[in-house]
Amino acid sequence: MRELFSEHGIALQFEKKSLTFTAESAKAANDEWREHHPMWLALKETLGEENFDSLSERVLQELENSNESSDGRFSYTSTYLLATGSPI
Repeated sequence: MRELFSEHGIALQFEKKSLTFTAESAKAANDEWREHHPMWLALKETLGEENFDSLSERVLQELENSNESSDGRFSYTSTYLLATGSPI
């Protein structure tokens, strides 16, 4: 990426970041995303109700398996790379 952007006079800096998602439970997080997250709403429209429900069940299993909380609530920390650019 640095090489690509440097050709246009932009220097990139990268920083590893994290974001922790929390909810009352894995099911509550899944339900919230199913009902309100734009990506999930688009998927529901694209996949149809039956396939969407099947996908949602698989996601719920993954959320339960990935849960970092030990008190019955849901917590999951996601990491990402933040790229910022500035003129050279």
